[in-house]
Amino acid sequence: GILVEPWKKEETLTWQSLLTVEGWRARWQRYFVNTGKSLFTLSKCMQGIPNFKLRDLKVELAQLYETINEAASKGSRKKIEENVTEKAMRVYKKELMDRKKNGWEKLDWKVEDLKLELMQGRVVQVAPEVQFAQLTCKISSKQSLAAYDASGNIVAGSVNDMTDVSEYWVFERGLGKKLVTGSGIRWRLAARL
Repeated sequence: GILVEPWKKEETLTWQSLLTVEGWRARWQRYFVNTGKSLFTLSKCMQGIPNFKLRDLKVELAQLYETINEAASKGSRKKIEENVTEKAMRVYKKELMDRKKNGWEKLDWKVEDLKLELMQGRVVQVAPEVQFAQLTCKISSKQSLAAYDASGNIVAGSVNDMTDVSEYWVFERGLGKKLVTGSGIRWRLAARL
């Protein structure tokens, strides 16, 4: 339930930053330290997940994104709970309650042109043989959302108007010899940034 190192959008480095010590430190942090941590995370995934392929990972995470959003639009707490951490579930429960308070009885949600980009990866050791990998992803898509009241009238959004949406989600998965063969070990949503 803890984010190892929450992703932050990096500041643009100007050419003047080449002339300062702080600029060189920022470049070192960005290009060597942060990139190194992300590559280390992917190498741990290759070691700890059977048949790991980056292309398959992106497909799996995109499907997970759609599954969670579809479940949230239908109000399916059980389906959401299967695919998120406890901390993320608390956020979804609050959102579902707020939706009811605002009179939103039903939602129609659609997504098109889904693109997933890995922004950073981090690994945390939680026990001698157990690690967790966390991947922060930028998810870009076109989406529509329509909210209906109890009478079936649209109270917000539109089914036909597709809007460009970019979100940052953090997915996590347990790694380790004991976890590879365990049932239910899969990627889950840890946080939305």
